[in-house]
Amino acid sequence: MSDLAHPPQPKPTQAEADEFMADALGFGDGDDGAPAWVPLNARIHVDFLGGTPQGRAWVDGTGDVALTSILGADAVFTGSVYNPANIMVSGYNINSLSESVAFIGVALTAILGSLTLRIVIKNINNAGAANTILDLRPTNRADYIRCYTNYTPGTLVAESASDLFESIPGLVKPAGSVNVVALTIAGTRYEMAFNGSSPVAATLTADDRPAGNPFAHAMTAPVYYAIQAVTFYDPLPTTAGLSALSAIP
Repeated sequence: MSDLAHPPQPKPTQAEADEFMADALGFGDGDDGAPAWVPLNARIHVDFLGGTPQGRAWVDGTGDVALTSILGADAVFTGSVYNPANIMVSGYNINSLSESVAFIGVALTAILGSLTLRIVIKNINNAGAANTILDLRPTNRADYIRCYTNYTPGTLVAESASDLFESIPGLVKPAGSVNVVALTIAGTRYEMAFNGSSPVAATLTADDRPAGNPFAHAMTAPVYYAIQAVTFYDPLPTTAGLSALSAIP
């Protein structure tokens, strides 16, 4: 099983954590060159609620980009595709269990590196099936690390093909409600918080993330929920701030 013990490491002061979260949960004011709809400190931001036409994306150092430059198809995930017709009033939603959308380009590079993610979703119905938030795979698909919600027990789960299995139970909000997932993935760190919960921290083993079979692909599958926004940040140095990042707006 994964190791929940936090290794000794310097922690930011409360003032530093509060300042970071005030920035991360705020919005651009022009000082960092980002438009007003992009959260401060974001490296990449996807917004499926705003824009004309609806749906827009921004990358630090580049500016506004086409959604098709960071979301699309990946042959490793059969049925993966980005389809603008899947954007509805509540966000990006697909209606087939055989479909998904892959992260590509700079979004994929960021996920395979080190980052903190904030994913805002809206529950469309209370189906009990596992609903994939983020799935990481090597090219041969033999290994995986997957984060998903299960609406029947109301649980957020992270698991791998090997040792990792952690969960945050009882916090999935019902149909029509917004839920927020915050993840830090950095080396052997896999940390998550959900709807303002206390963070859960796991240490990935060599079997969870094998060096000889590296992850090279990532996708999400919003079947029973709609993705409203995905924000990529530099990785938080510790779990401090992860709970606040997952707070429901």
